[in-house]
Amino acid sequence: MKVDLDLDEMFYLLEACLRGSHLRSMTIRRFVDEWYGLFTTKQRCELYKWILRLIYNDDFKPLPRCCGQDIVFMARYNPDNQYRVTVSDGTKTETVEAFKLDGRYWVKSNRCCAEECITKIEKI
Repeated sequence: MKVDLDLDEMFYLLEACLRGSHLRSMTIRRFVDEWYGLFTTKQRCELYKWILRLIYNDDFKPLPRCCGQDIVFMARYNPDNQYRVTVSDGTKTETVEAFKLDGRYWVKSNRCCAEECITKIEKI
């Protein structure tokens, strides 16, 4: 099933999930893994600031009901936590957009850059 939501509806969906139970954590993860690329840089920044203000009163503290997905979301959408990481395995070189969490550079909630393959890190 496909559902067509506009930007405001996406914002409200995320807000409802963050205010809800741990059962909504998979939807929060989808904002990181599937829907991040659907937003422009400006929209991502607006979404981050909106959530920071409405849910966290401008001071992010993880919510136990989100099972850690709120931590991943806030790290991914934080405009001051965006990096261009170049990785190489010796034969193939690729540059990816990543976010930093727990000292590692992540591309998705379940995929990080192997530290031994990182050749360059540039803050965006």
